[in-house]
Amino acid sequence: MSVQLRPRNVIRAFNALTFVVAAMAVALRVPHDPSLARMDVRILVGVAVVLVAIAVRYSVPLRGLRGKRQTTEDSVSLDLPITLSLFIVAGGAAAAIATLIGFPLSRLFRRRADWLALAFGGGSRAIFFLFGDAFRAHIPASAFDYTPQAVFGFIAIMMLALLAFVYLWHLPTTAWREKQPLERLWNRYLRDRHLWGLLAVQAIWAYACCEFMLRAGALYGLLAWLPMPTLAVIGRSLYLARSENARLRMTRDAITAMLVERDPIPQINSVVAASLGGSARETVQVLATIGRDAEWRVVTSIGPPRDAEFDGLRAAAVRRLTDRRGGWLASEDGARSVIAAGAYDENGHLIGAICALRYARDGRIGNPEKLVKTARELAPLLRDLGNIQRAQDAAEIDGLTQLANRSTILDYVRATLEGEPAEPGALLLLDIDHFKAINDHLGHLAGDRCLRTVGEIVARNVRDGDRAGRFGGEEFLVVMPRATSEMALAVGERLRAGIEGCGLYHGDGTPVTCSVGVATLEVGESLESALARADRALYAAKRSGRNKVVELIA
Repeated sequence: MSVQLRPRNVIRAFNALTFVVAAMAVALRVPHDPSLARMDVRILVGVAVVLVAIAVRYSVPLRGLRGKRQTTEDSVSLDLPITLSLFIVAGGAAAAIATLIGFPLSRLFRRRADWLALAFGGGSRAIFFLFGDAFRAHIPASAFDYTPQAVFGFIAIMMLALLAFVYLWHLPTTAWREKQPLERLWNRYLRDRHLWGLLAVQAIWAYACCEFMLRAGALYGLLAWLPMPTLAVIGRSLYLARSENARLRMTRDAITAMLVERDPIPQINSVVAASLGGSARETVQVLATIGRDAEWRVVTSIGPPRDAEFDGLRAAAVRRLTDRRGGWLASEDGARSVIAAGAYDENGHLIGAICALRYARDGRIGNPEKLVKTARELAPLLRDLGNIQRAQDAAEIDGLTQLANRSTILDYVRATLEGEPAEPGALLLLDIDHFKAINDHLGHLAGDRCLRTVGEIVARNVRDGDRAGRFGGEEFLVVMPRATSEMALAVGERLRAGIEGCGLYHGDGTPVTCSVGVATLEVGESLESALARADRALYAAKRSGRNKVVELIA
């Protein structure tokens, strides 16, 4: 069973309607409730409103230190000892007023909270207490005797009432509002021992508060209320401190593992997950300027995939980060929104960015300040990622031509041969004609310039997916996976013509040319065999007059 998705404005209207219905029900009930005319009850309700607001503000998360972003069903408010005891002693209207005002009032302490979500929470509980008045009159006075039967009976009744509220109202409405399968919420709540433990403790404390109020007076009842909001504040502070320690520990382990494994991507994922969590409505992407071209690339992405329209918004936000040294920037087009925070090195240069992407229909992106903080923590990882990439490039790239070096291109040939495709592909072995004469007559600087120019021509004229490298000296090797003989000959001819017409000349004014040998790869062929055939084809091209493309047919 899956709950059907609803538009966001319908959900907000439902939240507001719940609050309005609860407020009207309370307004109709108050004139007929004589207990509310007493001054001591009014004082109790006033204090309860403030304490409920504090308890709601410092709701205790239920997910330990998993680092997930909290949602409405992931925390429990410690207001039950206040509202339940007020319900027993003063009636459902008093408890309804405390929740109806206390929940929205907590917005003053939590400025990023949703007014209507808090109003829904207070309104739904107010309705629950008003309905509970029908059963309250049947609670016997013996329920508050100092006997085990009375204590356990009260707690059992309260837990059953809470069970009915959670499973018959709170979870169905939460599933509808949060667009989650109802069965998953039911199962998760049923298995959450932390949740039921907290509810049981609150029910026991509510019983104690009732005893204080009924036997010692309202003043002692107020004193009995104070520990719960205080414990909520302390518990929330401890949770945040432990979460921060866990996040810092994960960051430290990430950096250590990166230095050992030389692969920071899994560790970057861990840091992002620990700091920001995941959301079905939001995608978090980490970008960095890595590689020889220093282009912005998505290093990792957590969350659902997004359409290509986000790319332009993301690029616009990241571009504007270059001139900043902190903070965050937003970019939106009405249907989509992107928030970006920059990661800067010790010199203030932008080396990376973290972006949150969300469709406008899914609401506003939450907590941009967390993005800024996470970007600062990722800066060392992204800096090391760039260093690792540069070290890898230095080990794999020929410094003069900026193509793959000999060992790298041979590894690529070997991988192509071992891939066992239906058509393994082809090799092009290219050699600059009379290159020694360039060095002898024009100097080595001219020879280096010639090699760089030929490398650029080779890189521009191969197909997407092909790999080119400097094989040694003035020889270049091009690997063409899944290429036929005709494709290889066409690319070889394009390279030959491009080099002949590139504007490079020998000392006598003749243009620089090249010879190309073509070898079509065979399934199961060895690296040595493939290179030998390409080499024979190259020398056949040279013997036939140079500036030619030759393939030897077996």
